[in-house]
Amino acid sequence: MTTPEFQEFTKSIEYANGLITGGNAIQGLKAAAKASGADYGNLTAAHPEDLYRAAWTQAVSTFDYWLRREIINRAAHLIDDLGNTRTDTLNRLRIPFAVVEEMRNKEEHEVFKKFLAEELQRETYHTTEQIAKGLRLLLLGNADVIWTQIGRHLMMTPVDVKRRHDKEVIKRRNDIAHRSDRDPRGDPTPMTAREAQETLEWISDLATAIAKLLD
Repeated sequence: MTTPEFQEFTKSIEYANGLITGGNAIQGLKAAAKASGADYGNLTAAHPEDLYRAAWTQAVSTFDYWLRREIINRAAHLIDDLGNTRTDTLNRLRIPFAVVEEMRNKEEHEVFKKFLAEELQRETYHTTEQIAKGLRLLLLGNADVIWTQIGRHLMMTPVDVKRRHDKEVIKRRNDIAHRSDRDPRGDPTPMTAREAQETLEWISDLATAIAKLLD
């Protein structure tokens, strides 16, 4: 949990929290302007909910970026240390002959990290299915075992974890990213600062649970 990657993740979540703070500030200005009739210029035309949505998508993206880097670095460490138990998923990786050739002249650890980074660049770690797929490079057991262990850290059942993450957090993130967070009639779906804050807390808790499991 003290890896440089996790520390960077924490800073990015703090930035996302700042977006929520900014939204609250604009909300306050709009309320003050309405009550007093004062002219705050373009600030009153701003939409606080857009900052809450930005915080939501920032948190999901930050989690995705963190987990990818964590998987790459830890998998490279497993390969480099002959005393470590490697997962079946890691052992089954197909490494091109050109990469094997490169290992003859360069540090095996660094060559494998580069290969894995290129291999995983098209992967996303949004849904619980995608997250488990990535974690199986590092952890023994199938997806159900992994989510049972993560759920234990969160004091939730695997079913509840998946429902919270996939059906609430990721679904809304996709609505924001692909449909401008609009309902079937084309109207913006309301979002509160509390909803955004709870999502950031969820993403942080989930990352912390995974980090503990990896450690």
